[in-house]
Amino acid sequence: MNNSFTLATTLTEESGEILALALSYPYIIVGNSNGSLSIWNITTSGLTRTLPAHQGSIPSITLSQDRKYLVTGGEDGLIKIWDLAIGLESPTLPLIKTISAHNNPVLAVALSPDGKKIASGSWDKTIKLWDAETGQLLKTFIGHEQLVDAIAVSPDGKILVSGSKDSSIKLWNIETGELIRTLKGHELSVLSLAISSNGEILASGSADGTIALWKLKTGQPIRRLSGHTDGVWSITITSDSKTLISGSWDKTVKLWDLATGQLKGNLKGHSGYVNAVSISPDGKTLVSGGWDGQVKVWKHP
Repeated sequence: MNNSFTLATTLTEESGEILALALSYPYIIVGNSNGSLSIWNITTSGLTRTLPAHQGSIPSITLSQDRKYLVTGGEDGLIKIWDLAIGLESPTLPLIKTISAHNNPVLAVALSPDGKKIASGSWDKTIKLWDAETGQLLKTFIGHEQLVDAIAVSPDGKILVSGSKDSSIKLWNIETGELIRTLKGHELSVLSLAISSNGEILASGSADGTIALWKLKTGQPIRRLSGHTDGVWSITITSDSKTLISGSWDKTVKLWDLATGQLKGNLKGHSGYVNAVSISPDGKTLVSGGWDGQVKVWKHP
């Protein structure tokens, strides 16, 4: 199959399995199974630094849209907010705030588009909404029957979406805390969520190996993307809302046409589960991280 991404660099992480990553070109920020954050420079293939961040693993990290701060969610139940404004080449990464968020592991974190609210999903079956500046708890969303391991916020900041091991997806009104609707279509856990930047499409990746596409406003199912042979642990949608990228426990990264559902590319190279994928805003640099301790950097001409 012809795909236009080719492997440019492989970065080998010494801190265990890679559970989460964020791309702020030319830097990649990696969350590891041993609780450390690693920062890599793609252009030099060099490790800028590694710093201890959480007790236990870091299942989730997210960047503010202005790239000025980073939010991490840990197995220790904490949310930490880090200052990136001084630059990622700096020898330190200042910690702005620590929130004691859950009594159980934080499995997912997401930011509102304005960066003022943080949502967290946990092993305790709840989603919590926090004031990013004060660390104050704003709301608790209760309704899932099992752990919540995926969350996303709509581009207009009005809808919070959660995915759970109970195989359901729930859409919540962020302002009122009310449940808008529950989507059911996966046979196993919902592992990953993404919303297109135009606010039209919600995508969900599942342990059943499929990706479901839904109309965000109505909850109507659009189509199912089948091709992975194991759980889909990470999905992201390009900034032009045209391509979906998925990382799976089948060790592959796949690219899909969001409009047609057609498989556009299949990237192989990982020797372990692919837990995290991210793409640069210009769509030319794709990064993937896996249980093999490797970050793969893929380039588009």
